[in-house]
Amino acid sequence: MNGAEAWQTEKKPAFTSNRQVFRFIGGNLVSFFGDQIYIIALPLMVLALTGSPLSMGIVAAIERVPVLLQPLAGVLADRLNRKRLLLFCDFFRFLLLGSIGALFLYEMMTIYVLYAAAFVIGLLGQLYQTSQFASIPKLVRKQDLDLVNAWNTGMFHTAVFLAPGLGGWIVAIYNPGVGMILNSFSFLIGFLVVWSLRLEGERRQGEKRPFT
Repeated sequence: MNGAEAWQTEKKPAFTSNRQVFRFIGGNLVSFFGDQIYIIALPLMVLALTGSPLSMGIVAAIERVPVLLQPLAGVLADRLNRKRLLLFCDFFRFLLLGSIGALFLYEMMTIYVLYAAAFVIGLLGQLYQTSQFASIPKLVRKQDLDLVNAWNTGMFHTAVFLAPGLGGWIVAIYNPGVGMILNSFSFLIGFLVVWSLRLEGERRQGEKRPFT
């Protein structure tokens, strides 16, 4: 067995004692809750700025455009250090969403800034999701992979079920800007969780598969 194979087969703990994967799932749950608040807050911001349902549809479409770039996200996740990609995406979404919320609160936001922000957020989301999915095998044993994916999916659906009510309550009591700022902190928590993870093989991967 060569060095690269030994690195990839390094022993990982069983699922029930794998603290890393529980941090990973917990961080995802917080992020999923934040995403649902964002889904409510963004259209309300557009409506407040323009009063136009058409503009709400435009900003939603702009956010989805980066789906077309998913193959490129796959290449980047395969070639680059995935942990750094995850950290990059979380940190810049934290800054971007926090800035959007603050600008809206101080009535300095424009619809064109929201259009641009929606595109960047969608782009970072695609890159994050691709890198995250590719990172899961680094955290768990092969036989636990399906179980971890099931837990992760379960956390997502839990957030989809519970978070819209929470987001609507926050927006109704305060305003969409506050909801966006709270969402930004979900990405800060995600950043700290990813920072704490040891994604095995990342250094090897970076050395073994450079751009050519």
